[in-house]
Amino acid sequence: AQAYFMVDSMNMDRINAKKLLSAIEDGFVISARNVPFGDENTRYALLLDESGSMGGSGFQEKSPFSIGKTMFASMMTGLNKDNVTGWLWSDSAREVDVNMSPMTFIKQTNTTGGGTDVYGAVEGLLRTKTNVDVMVIFTDMQMYDLDRWSRGTRTFGDILKRYKKELNSNVQVVFWNLAGYGGG
Repeated sequence: AQAYFMVDSMNMDRINAKKLLSAIEDGFVISARNVPFGDENTRYALLLDESGSMGGSGFQEKSPFSIGKTMFASMMTGLNKDNVTGWLWSDSAREVDVNMSPMTFIKQTNTTGGGTDVYGAVEGLLRTKTNVDVMVIFTDMQMYDLDRWSRGTRTFGDILKRYKKELNSNVQVVFWNLAGYGGG
């Protein structure tokens, strides 16, 4: 992603730049498809934290959000598209896709800021009855339990128990720690 944005910002012939950008993106996609994320029949939910603590807009190579959205786009591109769903979350959650080019997704997806309610993303999976085998949560591990914010007693543990009861008792959860600000 870094090479793509460096070439895109260079003062050069745009036709040549487009050829280079296309080649870089093709390499990104080929690379993503060759990383053994898992079995092609495994169903994944990728949940990306876009809260204020993740920081950054556009492409700032060292912000947790830029790293997270690059990894998110890579996995969305590399996994079997029929078996993956993606969600961004902060105060609320929204389902997203990387139907466009992964570089366009990375370039155009910015943090919304706000809180750290991972509960909302899992609740979205429940609401849409999306049964997955693995949830990969890209976050800086700064998450709160909602009972501290007067929204009722809702914790990640509570919603995960509900998900396991209603959709998949064997779901695996993987936290990908992008910065480690807090214990979560």
